[in-house]
Amino acid sequence: MDKSISTFLMRHRKKDTVSFHMPGHKGSRIFKKLGYSRFLSNMADFDITEIDGADNLFKPESIIRETMNKYKEIYGSCETYLLVNGSTGGLIASIMTCAAGGEQVIMARNCHKSIFAGVEMAGAQPIYIKPELIENAGITGEVTKTEVAKAIKENPEAKVLILPSPNYYGICSDIEAISKLCRDRGIILIVDQAHGAHLKPFEKYLKNGLLPKSAESQGADIVINSTHKTLCTFTQSAILNIMNPEIDLDVLEVNLQRMESSSPSYLLMCSLDVNADIILKHGDELFKTWMDNLAFFYEKVSEIDGISVVRNTMLDFSKINLDALCLGYDGYELEKHLTDAEIFPELTSGNLVMCMTGIGNDRSDFERLLEALKNLESRSKYEHTSDRGIPVPEKSLEKGTFKPEISFDKDVTKSVISLNKEMAVGKTKNSADIMRLNPDRTEIPHHKKSVKLEAAAGEVCALPIVPYPPGIPVICPGEKFTQEIVDYLIDLYGRGEKIIGISPEKKVSVGLDNSDD
Repeated sequence: MDKSISTFLMRHRKKDTVSFHMPGHKGSRIFKKLGYSRFLSNMADFDITEIDGADNLFKPESIIRETMNKYKEIYGSCETYLLVNGSTGGLIASIMTCAAGGEQVIMARNCHKSIFAGVEMAGAQPIYIKPELIENAGITGEVTKTEVAKAIKENPEAKVLILPSPNYYGICSDIEAISKLCRDRGIILIVDQAHGAHLKPFEKYLKNGLLPKSAESQGADIVINSTHKTLCTFTQSAILNIMNPEIDLDVLEVNLQRMESSSPSYLLMCSLDVNADIILKHGDELFKTWMDNLAFFYEKVSEIDGISVVRNTMLDFSKINLDALCLGYDGYELEKHLTDAEIFPELTSGNLVMCMTGIGNDRSDFERLLEALKNLESRSKYEHTSDRGIPVPEKSLEKGTFKPEISFDKDVTKSVISLNKEMAVGKTKNSADIMRLNPDRTEIPHHKKSVKLEAAAGEVCALPIVPYPPGIPVICPGEKFTQEIVDYLIDLYGRGEKIIGISPEKKVSVGLDNSDD
């Protein structure tokens, strides 16, 4: 069998698949529909360098500047930078600009690995704050105003606060309240909005308040958006929005050049330009259709017994978090059921499967997902939900309406938690279980050795251990492995999860102390 990348992609393309993973364009369909077929057919010819007339990403004066201005219009920014190294490059450059010289950075513990890298590269001192946990879903929730206020009070020298909003599961934080706290103390607020590039356009074109507000509209100083995740740009493209005119752009631009290729891809920049045009010319229609499709899905899925979806007042519900535990299926079994139906979700964590919708999904994609879930209902491992002592949740959606703020009542939530615990044998812990732990922290080791993962408890982590996706470190350098963390990683590894920091020999890097000399 030919194992080349190109062969895999061609075979995958020929299948009748449904994409509920990034990128947001979901393939060629939306480009063809909106009249951008020439863009698709001429990609090889568009792969150029900085020839005469092509402008320069790092000194934009003409066509690249024009694209930057389009995004300034869409997001209402003081300045917008095009990124060809994903949100990663923009996040690291922002941290290096605002927190150089060993300054304290308050950061959410569920930040993306790039933020941990940026803090380390800047020589800054991280101060971790923990997000809330959504018990009935087993995922991390918002970073609260109370937690931020506590961290600021305890660390009065802090210069920067950085947090993800939305997080990977779509849970947003109250950026408006948090930004006020930061302004009052002279702290720069950087928001990793990699999963929310669509929030500001939704505000612009729908104005109905059904989705959480964007960080741009709530007082953040710097906002980084992965346009490729939910909109029409190609993977690895993103934008950085400056909302505070006092940010030192000269220093930021130097750091962006450090973090990005000196040969930026014109294919990526062209996709950013096309995406801006699509939003400006067709945004009204596209975002209304997207909203209508989400309303359709949430109404119909509420009619399927045994299938639960996460509902939270801070949820960006374009992220569909599915739970089939009441039918006897954990997240990995649910994912297998969907992929067998050629439906590919973005992420599985514990009992949840997260389907990432995007601007390129159409009604047929949601219908395929509903059909697969109905088929699973008919294959429940229990004859009745009540066989496990679990009350069936009330239908939280009235027909023809869409109320994303409604949650399961408390009795049902408690029962679902009980079911989670009852079925825990053979099931994986979720990331929220691990996030609540507080491993001891010490200095980051300067020398390291490799040990078997099973023997790592009590050792000091030397290199980050990062399941990917979602790209959030389970344990960071300087933190001590606990047996719970080791067991969690062993379970993930045994399920075939991709974990950065664990070798093919199932070893991890730990600190080398004096007794090892």
